[in-house]
Amino acid sequence: MPKSTKTENVKTRLYFILPIIVLSSLVLSLIYYHGYRNFICMVSVGCWADGLCKSEDGRCTTGCNAPCRISGHCTLVDGFCIAEDRSDCLNSEACETYGRCSAKNRTCVALLDEDCKVSVKCRREGKCSAKNNICLPSSHADCAQSSGCALEGKCWYNSLSDKCVKCLICSFISVP
Repeated sequence: MPKSTKTENVKTRLYFILPIIVLSSLVLSLIYYHGYRNFICMVSVGCWADGLCKSEDGRCTTGCNAPCRISGHCTLVDGFCIAEDRSDCLNSEACETYGRCSAKNRTCVALLDEDCKVSVKCRREGKCSAKNNICLPSSHADCAQSSGCALEGKCWYNSLSDKCVKCLICSFISVP
């Protein structure tokens, strides 16, 4: 066999094999970066047709399940999970724990005192009033009803720090 024919055979094989090698390395890097299950969703028809490109709990989804459960960002808009309205926020951990039960500017915040009053932070730390989109104590009554008062003696509202604190002189004067 002449030398030029061997060279042409090698070139032909390389032209055939090289794209396969490049494509394989691309696929492997996508699997490594996104994980096997996410990769399967990314290459599925559901991803291209319906935006179901992320794997959660063994199903291809839009990817808003985890952010919805944690922070109330349940609505997919332009590729981002956002809190569109109050109903998005109400069942989230952010609402239950921090009183962030109202939607404002695509996120969940504490707009109403009612948001705060049902939160874990209200029961534990007296953070029962909505101020500047978060829950904070706003009175001695907020602090007095908290478990922080019963367990740690943090029954006094400090307006400078917006926190429930221990009253160091309360035992010497007649302050409840």
